[in-house]
Amino acid sequence: IYLRPETAQGIFVNYLNVQKTGRMKIPFGIAQIGKAFRNEIVARQFIFRMREFEQMEMQYFIQPGTELDWFEKWKQFRMKWHQNLGFGAENYRFHDHDKLAHYANAATDIEFHMPFGFKEVEGIHSRTNFDLSQHAKYSGKKIEYFDPETNQSYTPYVIETSIGVDRMFLSILCHSYEEQQLPDGQTRTVLHLPAALAPVKLAVFPLTKKDGMPEKAQEIINDLRFHFNCKYEEKDQIGKRYRRMDAIGCPYCVTVDQQTLQDNTVTLRDRDSMEQKRVPISELQSIIEERFGFLVQFSQGSIIYKETISDTVEGVGHFEPLRHYAEVHLLLKPAKRNSGLVFNTNCKEDLLDKNWQRLILTHLYEKTHVGVLTGSPITDMEITLVSGKAHEKHTEGGDFRQATYRAVRQGLRSAHSVLLEPVYEFTLELPAENAGRAMADIGRMY
Repeated sequence: IYLRPETAQGIFVNYLNVQKTGRMKIPFGIAQIGKAFRNEIVARQFIFRMREFEQMEMQYFIQPGTELDWFEKWKQFRMKWHQNLGFGAENYRFHDHDKLAHYANAATDIEFHMPFGFKEVEGIHSRTNFDLSQHAKYSGKKIEYFDPETNQSYTPYVIETSIGVDRMFLSILCHSYEEQQLPDGQTRTVLHLPAALAPVKLAVFPLTKKDGMPEKAQEIINDLRFHFNCKYEEKDQIGKRYRRMDAIGCPYCVTVDQQTLQDNTVTLRDRDSMEQKRVPISELQSIIEERFGFLVQFSQGSIIYKETISDTVEGVGHFEPLRHYAEVHLLLKPAKRNSGLVFNTNCKEDLLDKNWQRLILTHLYEKTHVGVLTGSPITDMEITLVSGKAHEKHTEGGDFRQATYRAVRQGLRSAHSVLLEPVYEFTLELPAENAGRAMADIGRMY
């Protein structure tokens, strides 16, 4: 069993595949997260030093000779990322390496002030071209990058940033956790999590379980659930509910009381200061968005139409400028409603090479194909490549693009087209961590 000490080597082995399939130009980066293993003689300091841990790494591929400039840029960029968590710039520092690893020509650590001193949470290294050169040497395969701007091939240099998920988790908890002594002699446990990292952004409480307060609280939840991860609580006294939310790091609590039913205002409580103030329900969203630093909103939306077909047809497309030649045969079949477009190939390789078949499918995916009735996008259709031809020497990728588009168009003109019922299209913009909840809520609504 091989236990890898880092996740980077998988990136190096596959970097050229990623570059070619993604049509990337240098500089570009590849990031991944996964398990790594170290032979620590003494695992200690809680989860700071472990033999098995979760590692996030990025390898940034650059032109040789520019590595020290990019190294400085990534140093500052990564430090800014850490400081944006809101724990204070005084709790971070760089530790530049005096002794470098054999593969590096520059290296530094970003250290965070833990309870047991300043400790490394992220490493940034200029790895030169050592890793790629060694893979090329022992595999016998060239993995050079061709630069279209300089018309030269070279082995890229690499800037690496590496950060441990467990150490980041530990640093956030260490700085956020507090057992706070209150003026009345009581102790409250509170997590001062950065607002963006808090799993629950807003808690809504009815003061009592009667007089319409639970219904009003649920109404507020329904209004804000697309914007923030909200939690509803009605058990125990209001003070105990506040303490529970402090313990999980919820930045804001809203209390619905008798006055809410009269003037539509609520009590808004801040986690860190414990300050309470009356605010209109209509202002809750803007107040909390300002704290979290993001905005969630729906676009204006529009009515759109789509077209499909009711019978099966074959579309044929040719493209033959000068000595070039490309021919594509597509089978268009109607599919179930709301199934979208499905692209397949059922073409023998002795008729058309597999690489040409993949290229044709790519051209089908990349374009929004429109129908012949109103020029609306087509949908609910299965399009299958059944045959094709190419010139042995003079066919290029662009030839098949034109032949593919013509085959689709010719098939649509031969089929019996159907205009589907109009739908309402809108865009919901929100942070990535809220996407799953938004999709689940929309699913429950419809």
